[in-house]
Amino acid sequence: MKKLNLHITDHAVVRYLERVRGVDIEAVRREISTKTALIQDYPGATGILVDGFRYVVANGAILTIHDIGKPPTPPKAEVDDDD
Repeated sequence: MKKLNLHITDHAVVRYLERVRGVDIEAVRREISTKTALIQDYPGATGILVDGFRYVVANGAILTIHDIGKPPTPPKAEVDDDD
């Protein structure tokens, strides 16, 4: 099978997990909310550590989650093969 060079968006991945795999996205949202509820007691905080993960917060929203036991994956450099 030929590999397609399509970019798969995060939105598409979430919908796949929800609709194809049957993951209850709202249940996941509730779990994150429960784990991070204490952040509301610290206005201006930019994150909260829970069970080895850092939940990054800005403007009243959880933006991302980092595993503090692993270094972040550096972005890959793009190589222009046309040269």
